[in-house]
Amino acid sequence: MDIKDIKNLYGKAPQIGALMKLLKDNTVGNIFLKGLSCSATPVIFSALSDKLDNTFIFILQDADEAGYLYHDLMQIINSDNVLFFPSGYKRAAKHGQRDSANEILRTEVLAKVASHNNTSDALFIVSYPDALAELVVSKKGLDERRLSLKRGQNIDITDVEHLLREYGFTEVDYVYEPGQFA
Repeated sequence: MDIKDIKNLYGKAPQIGALMKLLKDNTVGNIFLKGLSCSATPVIFSALSDKLDNTFIFILQDADEAGYLYHDLMQIINSDNVLFFPSGYKRAAKHGQRDSANEILRTEVLAKVASHNNTSDALFIVSYPDALAELVVSKKGLDERRLSLKRGQNIDITDVEHLLREYGFTEVDYVYEPGQFA
């Protein structure tokens, strides 16, 4: 028996049908599942992933629990639509140590959420309270501060450099973290 067989078995359970009915009901805002153990949560939602196009947000107690759920979802669903939304900091935000890799992950999740309206696939976002407590720029704010360039387009480099500095970017010899340009 492999993971697809387990996924199919769970998909046929009457509880999954009841959960799917709740998820399709537009009057239901939040659903809390209780009594699931081990990797039951990712298996249940993997069974639903082919049948629904909802966005699912899983909020776990801490980064470790969120990481375990994210890993399980990735192993079972194996899709680009399983996303991890981490804190932008290496430790707690109060220590102020930004984590460039996590900032990139956060940006990718926000971009995926913004563009997800045009797809018919389920989207799974796994996070935890520390990550959700951090503010993010609004879509309107992001669109106002976007620099779009196209291949073959003639541009004035000094104008681009000036705009990047205006946006708070720092000029460096070699780019190794967000907020820099070379």
